[in-house]
Amino acid sequence: MGAFPAGLGRSLTLLPKLTFANWARAFPDRRTDADWLSRDESEVDKYIADPLSGWEASIGIWTALFDLSLKAADNAALEAARKTLPFMLVGGSEDPSTKGGKIVRKLESRLRESGFSNLETTIYDGFRHESLNEIGREKAMEDFVHWAGKLIN
Repeated sequence: MGAFPAGLGRSLTLLPKLTFANWARAFPDRRTDADWLSRDESEVDKYIADPLSGWEASIGIWTALFDLSLKAADNAALEAARKTLPFMLVGGSEDPSTKGGKIVRKLESRLRESGFSNLETTIYDGFRHESLNEIGREKAMEDFVHWAGKLIN
């Protein structure tokens, strides 16, 4: 079953508790269990109302996520990649899934240590998980347009 850890494959309830439910608990005064996504209540409400979101992740999705994580950690894959590839890494200081952006900074450090030179990283103050659905998203969008514009000029 790919890289799925032994014992976890039998329980589709454990991983959501360790991830989504845990991230929801990061906000004790939350209105909903999806408040970890954004401070913008209307965006959270749209997420909850959308029939295509909020579904239970299948064992196949968790397996693919673990496989992808292992491939991303593969030093040989990083060594083989073109070091001038542009990366714009974005996170939120209040995103529990990235420990307030610490995991984004860790990825940036890993890429720099591997020789990547075309990196731009921003951790937006107060943002949670969905930067483009967050209060103040205009700044994130402007930053992306500016970054992309530098690539094509």
